[in-house]
Amino acid sequence: MIKENKVPKDIHKLEWELLIEEYKSLREEALAKMERQYRVIGLGIGGIGILLGIAFQFQIYPLFLILPTLIILSMVLFDSERDSLLNIGEYIAEMEKGIIINNKLKGWEMWIRMPKDIEKQKEKTRREAYKHFDYASFLILFFLLLGCILGIICFSGQIIGFEGLTNIYFRYSLSFFYILVGLFLLYRYCAEAR
Repeated sequence: MIKENKVPKDIHKLEWELLIEEYKSLREEALAKMERQYRVIGLGIGGIGILLGIAFQFQIYPLFLILPTLIILSMVLFDSERDSLLNIGEYIAEMEKGIIINNKLKGWEMWIRMPKDIEKQKEKTRREAYKHFDYASFLILFFLLLGCILGIICFSGQIIGFEGLTNIYFRYSLSFFYILVGLFLLYRYCAEAR
């Protein structure tokens, strides 16, 4: 005689509780990532802006060599936090599609992706409002990078013990490298943000 595998009655309740816990933890992770994203931008723009001002004011050439690396790092960190935040949102939207059957009821992630007017499907989604902050933040970092490059190109003094760093070929090569990296990051960001 073969025994039937009976599914316990509580299995659906357990699945539901696991799903709710996963949803809560993803929401908490999304909030933490948003906080980190704002911190990266705040420190990146504020701190680097102050250091860049000091470098121009007091003509501290070595800061011009270090700051572009910090700016690029801030751009990469900002972009990675934004990407992971969008991934969490996509996953939550998929969860909501699986849970919410009634079309009249929408979860946050499904709602934010919908056009404002269902009749006009080509209209921008509600999520478009968040892109302006991202674009502005990334462009500010990019212009800070260009300011550092200007400082590298315009420097005409000498650094005792580091004469090679003031060589015009080194300065132009380093500036060209930073411009290429900055343009690559800007292109990558704009391509992903569409």
